[in-house]
Amino acid sequence: MVAISCGLFGFLILFERSLKIGDHVKIDECEGIVKDIRTRFTVIEDISGRETVVPNEMIISTQITNLSR
Repeated sequence: MVAISCGLFGFLILFERSLKIGDHVKIDECEGIVKDIRTRFTVIEDISGRETVVPNEMIISTQITNLSR
């Protein structure tokens, strides 16, 4: 069930275009550049080059600050 909901959230992110690759975002304690948006997760690269995989379910349910817009 979790995989289905994460996939649905991924499609919502892509459809609503609330995030796009290249955006500088802050999600909870994670801040960086959106490198990839998949159906189940989004990859954020921080300033040191480390990648964090954030489940799309968390992105939908957490406050996001898009520093690019």
